Amino acid sequence: MRVLNSRGDWRPAAKIETLKRYAVIGDSTAFGAGVAPNETLAAYAERHMNEALSGWPVEAVNFGVSGYNLWNSWLGFKHSPQAYDGVVIVLCNNDADLFQRSFRVEASEPFHKKWDETHAFGQEVKRCFDDVAAFSQAAGLHVAVCFYSPFDNPNQRRISEIIAALCAARGLVFVDTFSLYKERHLPFTDVIVSKADLHPSALAHEAVGRHLVAAASRLGWFGDYDVKSVEAAPGRIMAAAQAMIEQDNYPLDAALRWALRTLETKALVARRARATGVAHDFEGAAGRALTVLKEASMRWHATQRMKAFMLELGMGGHRVAGGLWRAAEVRMRLEELLFVLAGDNAARLMERIRPTGGPASPMAAMGTRDFLRRCEAALEEFHGALAGLQALTTPGEIWPRETTETMQPELAAFAELARRGAHECKELEALFTRVEPWLSETAVAGVTNVADLLRNELQVWQVALSFLLSLKKEIDCIGESSYAPFTSIELNLSATVEGARPCQVAVQADYAVPTRLGFKDAGYFVPDGTTQVVRLTVPLFYAGRVTFSHWAPGASDERLEVTLLKVELYNQPNLRRSIDPKTFFRNATGDFVSPLVFLM
Repeated sequence: MRVLNSRGDWRPAAKIETLKRYAVIGDSTAFGAGVAPNETLAAYAERHMNEALSGWPVEAVNFGVSGYNLWNSWLGFKHSPQAYDGVVIVLCNNDADLFQRSFRVEASEPFHKKWDETHAFGQEVKRCFDDVAAFSQAAGLHVAVCFYSPFDNPNQRRISEIIAALCAARGLVFVDTFSLYKERHLPFTDVIVSKADLHPSALAHEAVGRHLVAAASRLGWFGDYDVKSVEAAPGRIMAAAQAMIEQDNYPLDAALRWALRTLETKALVARRARATGVAHDFEGAAGRALTVLKEASMRWHATQRMKAFMLELGMGGHRVAGGLWRAAEVRMRLEELLFVLAGDNAARLMERIRPTGGPASPMAAMGTRDFLRRCEAALEEFHGALAGLQALTTPGEIWPRETTETMQPELAAFAELARRGAHECKELEALFTRVEPWLSETAVAGVTNVADLLRNELQVWQVALSFLLSLKKEIDCIGESSYAPFTSIELNLSATVEGARPCQVAVQADYAVPTRLGFKDAGYFVPDGTTQVVRLTVPLFYAGRVTFSHWAPGASDERLEVTLLKVELYNQPNLRRSIDPKTFFRNATGDFVSPLVFLM
């Protein structure tokens, strides 16, 4: 049973011998609402932990779930597989709202009252902290608690004092973010996402992550710092990545992404050690690990791009097949025409060709032969590129148990399609070479009608060929090794609601390629009638659908009417796709659902 979700579609199943793991649990603050996955507390804490534990790789798993309270977060973690060395509990002012998410119990008292021990909720908060202390002591878990608040007012300070006392009495590490912001002279506007979104900014998460790891180090979480042990890190990273794939069923790209960023951090530790005169043998092992990881990552992305490409080609296959049929039709007409022209009855028979009603358009004016020659050359390259992709989709040293054998027949079929297309281009070019001089003789009866008929047929063929040529550009990207691990979705919208209070818009990414569970992210905007820009982030997206839902604030979760003005998905400069808002449809609940999107 899944009682706890990570910011992804994977979660640890058991401890890994060569890895130190820490869980970050909590609500939307722990999730990182308003910031990218690599800008959350878990992400920053992981980087600093990998510096503090020089010889051991560290993974910090983000288990933040928007809307969770203290009990949802803690009990979900407690009853999940225990694969961790420590846990960080992230709290904000409304996390003492018992039952609010589960049973929609509305408690009208101010937030700070619910934390106090004199309140029924406050008594349960104390019991929960007792359970945290008892469980963590029995399991040998390190525990830290972070209370996020950018507000300087007595009520917020009171919540902080209560949590600090609960932690001190139980030996738990406590981080009060407001004091940290004040100590670092961080202004209010710098520690929130925006005026419409009061969640912590990336700067706030970075400051808290650095401070948390420093405090944990002082308390002995990571033992004595032995920088020479960094030479053992590359081998442990490789072993841990393999275990994540085989044991925890992590998506290959998630495990490789973790391994590459961890190896990069360890390389920084190694360089610092060299600068201080500490001898170690890091570079050799790190070089081999980097080669294996980068090759596996490249193969994975090539495979996913290939799957997306095949899906796109399959959806457009009717255009390709129709275009080939049209090309054969044009060739049949030209062959028939040439046969007639070679006989004595040509002039009399040509008079029988009926006009089509369209304007006359001599074929020579269309540059037909040049167009066909270009298409033939491109399709031959297309055929060769498809054949070359088979090597890219072969499993490497780090690879999940599944293989890509099922892709080979499809590759062969599409290669044959390209070969046939190139052959048709060559045949048509030869025929046009023979018929073009005759078409320029406009004095021959019926010539304009012939030209018009052929032009109409060729336009259909041009559409199919243009589709194939556009796919050729995508093939050139399939083996490209550069990519970003996350896809940004930029949404331009307009809405108006009385009072112009901040409203929420959420995206649901449903993946066709790669195969993942649906992923949700949310942002906020002020519906004041102006154009608003909301930027959302999902794990790498090659093909699938996106769905947008939106809410006005309030207990009834009243929906508001939103107009989509522009939607764009982008990853790298060559991975960018705009979706026409007119192509979205509304589902039964009024959400905007996109057509199938390909981001190659």
